[in-house]
Amino acid sequence: MEIRNMEINDIQNVIELLENSKPYVLPHHHYVYWIMQEYFLSTNIIALHQGKIVGYICGLLSTEKDCIFIWQIAVDRAYKRRGIGSRLLSELVTYSEKNHIKSLQFSIDKSNNSSYELFLQLARKLNKKMERIGSYNTGDMNDIVCRIDIY
Repeated sequence: MEIRNMEINDIQNVIELLENSKPYVLPHHHYVYWIMQEYFLSTNIIALHQGKIVGYICGLLSTEKDCIFIWQIAVDRAYKRRGIGSRLLSELVTYSEKNHIKSLQFSIDKSNNSSYELFLQLARKLNKKMERIGSYNTGDMNDIVCRIDIY
């Protein structure tokens, strides 16, 4: 398993991974991922298995909130339960620690038990709490917004 920052040539394959990850993660226009790769390179990470992109995480650094907001995380259905999501999150934790970023923040659809458990597992590993800090409800979206403090 290789973990690395996304490159411009990876964008189409990331979009395909996200397309197959519906309904919890939705792909956006190619240009959005170019922006993520160009301006958030250090927190825009992929996991590859034998050259195939099998995982993706995109975090947006917010200096105002001293956090990384995890915008998207997805793992190929055929590769679930192999620790790929945990490895991607660990990369963001390591980046946060090196750069003195206080917390990871994220939203989770209330019915997405898999993501909820993934983040809860991270909190336990860090010996921290996963704290609910808000919600986002509009139309068919019903997300909780959470935070895990790094330090």
